[in-house]
Order: sequence, then structure tokens, then C-alpha cells
Amino acid sequence: MKSAIPLNSFLFASMLWSQSGSSPAQRTVHLIVPAGVPLRLALERRTFLKQPGQPIRARLVEPVYAFDRIVVPSGTEALGRIERLDDVSRGKRTRAILAGDFTPLREAQVTFDTLIFSDGKRLPLTTAVSTGTKRVVHLESGKQKKKGITGGAIDRAREAIHQKEQEAIQMVKAPGKIERAEEIVMAKLPWHPQWLPSDMRFNAELKTALDFGTEAVQPSALEQLGSQPPADSTIRARLVSQLNSAAVKVGSPVEAVLSEPLFSTDHHLIFPVGSMITGTVTEARPARRLHRNGQLRFSFNGIQPPPGFEQASVRHVEANVSGVDANRSEHLKLDSEGGTQATDSKTRYVTPLAAALLATMSLHQDRELDGDVNNNSAAEAGSGGIGFGLLGTAAGLASRTFAAGLGFYGAGWAFYSGFLARGRDVDFPQDTALEIRFGSRDNSTTEVGPRP
Repeated sequence: MKSAIPLNSFLFASMLWSQSGSSPAQRTVHLIVPAGVPLRLALERRTFLKQPGQPIRARLVEPVYAFDRIVVPSGTEALGRIERLDDVSRGKRTRAILAGDFTPLREAQVTFDTLIFSDGKRLPLTTAVSTGTKRVVHLESGKQKKKGITGGAIDRAREAIHQKEQEAIQMVKAPGKIERAEEIVMAKLPWHPQWLPSDMRFNAELKTALDFGTEAVQPSALEQLGSQPPADSTIRARLVSQLNSAAVKVGSPVEAVLSEPLFSTDHHLIFPVGSMITGTVTEARPARRLHRNGQLRFSFNGIQPPPGFEQASVRHVEANVSGVDANRSEHLKLDSEGGTQATDSKTRYVTPLAAALLATMSLHQDRELDGDVNNNSAAEAGSGGIGFGLLGTAAGLASRTFAAGLGFYGAGWAFYSGFLARGRDVDFPQDTALEIRFGSRDNSTTEVGPRP
């Protein structure tokens, strides 16, 4: 697996410890955000794709830390531009045409080059930006409960209901409902403009480090550095490399980097940003035919402060994933023990039946008492629409036979994709944001080399 950043290139390898003339024990921390750290950005407004070079604006959705403090607050504005517009893959283009979309699809490659702070200060950047994600949701695991004979099934059902409730709440509370409704209608047109939605997310990976100067740190603030994390405490981290249920094997190593510091209950620093947490894959099932989806489970068993600390030892822990940021379209579900599985919308059962019913109805003609024939225009329009979008709706109204053909085509395609085709794998890209919850305490450590 590809490693995002060598550990020794993190901020903490660049920390400067010095003595103050007035307080010999006082230490100074050099606050650097190293190259490779991703800035998590969301577009401010919907942007229609026109040409390379057009400007875009986004805001930081997560703060950026250096050592133990925020150096770039959440909400900071980022300026960027569209570098180029690339053709989509042939497979994606074919699927769009089969769904009645003849738009020459393009994917926008963007970059961000400036941060604007609330006081108006501008900070230049050099970034490499990932492909945008349109609908990001935060998945949370349910609480682990004692299981009886039927407890496992009951808990899984409750977790599924809880997950659906959370997604529904996020959908209702999220701003821009009218804008999303407009986008749904436009996307159904056989030829439509292309755009980046207002909440589209990007990971803008820093290509050069950001230097925020130095700060004095009292020795008392570091007394608990590298100690055992409190039980049931939660950290924010990001994956070092991609994990995919079809590519990894049970026992494969997993690494994540803390993106926020971990403090004790009395607010002493335990692990700063850049600490490495390590673990292994405990379950990996690739997707298979007959629409059997993939499953992925991994846990963490060690955490280590960055290089350059006297406390640079591996602390043994028990920790599981308790939350993850994912693309809504992936339909992922997180269980109480941090396992992830791709799920299916219940519409896969309804769509083939509805398409077949409308296709059948479009062939049926009702004869009135006076001998006139009453065509089922609504069924013909619906049958054509299911098979080929709005273009199919228009064609269905023009020809009853054609409407039925499109309806049966739609039913067949929906049945194949929903029941016969290969399922979907669980895929966590590099830099996926995780929440990790620690379990029971373990006071043992493993040394990782001589202390400085």
C-alpha cells in the first residue's frame, strides 16, 4: 500500500526545543504543518463548469493543528481555480448514455493556492487536490451491547435503523435543499450543464510546509505525554494509505495519523498531532456476483508519539473505529465494533417491479362504452422515463410500443444491477477521516529504539 508521508517528515521531526534565559526549563515549539497534510475544504457555492482557469472558493470544514493547537481555524476561506476539464472514463460515459444522459461529461481538476484568514491575512499555498466528493456523511457506530441468542440480529437491525435515521436527519438539516432539488431535475435532462455542487468536498494536500512560528510550552503541560489514553476517549485521525475490501488481506497492517491532539481529563497533552496509531485488518471480504457486497473490519493496537520525544515508545491499546466520513453514494454501514459493510437501497426491490408494471400498463388500452380507446399516457410516460430518463418520457408519449420497450429495458437493467451483478466493495481512500475510540487500559509499552 502507498504510504502518504514518511513518519520522520512530520511536524514533530521539525520541533525545536530550546531553553529560555529567564526560565531554563521552558521549551519552545516550532509550529509547522508539514507537507502531505490535507486541508479539508467544501465549496462555498455551486459552480458551473465553463473553462479552465475559472476561480472557485471554498472554506475549511476542519481546523488544522500544529503540535497541540489550532493554526488554521475551521471556516477559513480558500481560493482556487479549475486547472483543467478531463473526459470521464469510457465506462462512466456508457452508463450515462444507457440512462439517457447524452451530456459530454467532464471531470474538473482543481487546485487551491491561497488561504484568507478572518483578519484578512493571506497565506499562499501549493496543493495537490483529490477528486471532489459530492455528498459526504459522517457514519457513527452504535454502542456495543451484550448479545443473547437473538441479540446479534436485533442489534444489527437497530444499528441499521439508527444509521438511516442519522442520514435522514443530515439530509433534512443540511442547507441548500432547493438547490439540490434543482440539480436532481437538471440531471434528468438528456443534455444539461455540468457543475460542482455547493457542498462538494476536497482534500487539498499541502505540497510545501506551512510555518506558523514558535510558541513557548511549560514543562508541566507535557508531563503526561505518551501516557495511556483514557478509556472510552476518542481521537480524530486520517488513514495513511487506501484500504479496499477487495485488495487487502486479513492481517494487513493499517496506519493512521492523529489529526487532532488528545488531552487528558485535566487537559494535559497525551498525544500531539502527528502521532501514529497502528493496527491490522481483522476481516476483509471482497464483493462477489449476485450482488454480494464487500465487508471490511480493522482495529488498532498501538499508538506512538512522533519522533523526537523522550517518550517515543509504542503504547499498547485496544481501539476500534467509531466514526468515518464517507460518500453518501457508497451506502456504507458501520456496526458497533467498527466493521464496515456496503449496503443497498431498498429501491432495488421496488424499481424492477415498478418498471415492469408500467411497461405492462403502457401496452394495455381501455375501451370506453362508446368504442373510443383510452391510451394510458401516464403509464407510457413513466415507462419510458424509467428506461431512459426524460428523453424516454418524451419518446414514450410518442409511441406506446416504444414506451413498453423502454420500460422492460429499464426493468431488466434494474434487476441485473440490483441482483445479478457484482456487489460493491468497501473503499476508504487515503486520508479518509476516522474517529477512533479507545477501549480498556493496558499499561505496557514497547520501546522503539534508544531515547535521545
